[in-house]
Amino acid sequence: MDMKTKAVHQAAYTKIENALKEVNDPVIELSLVSTMLSITALKRSGGDWDKALKIIDFAAQTCRKSVENAKKVFGDKAFKQK
Repeated sequence: MDMKTKAVHQAAYTKIENALKEVNDPVIELSLVSTMLSITALKRSGGDWDKALKIIDFAAQTCRKSVENAKKVFGDKAFKQK
């Protein structure tokens, strides 16, 4: 990846990170996180769309497995107010 492309990716990533600190809406937050995942997948794929999609699929599987494991460990206790 050339320096200009890296700079554009970094600028976009920084803007998204800053927006995440300000947002208080789960839909917008997940949209921003999805955008970050897309940027990372495209960057790591070297511009190969098929590889980027495989990376995103793997990330989705990993995320789902993490939530499933958290459910097993914490159950409903994770959502109860103190």
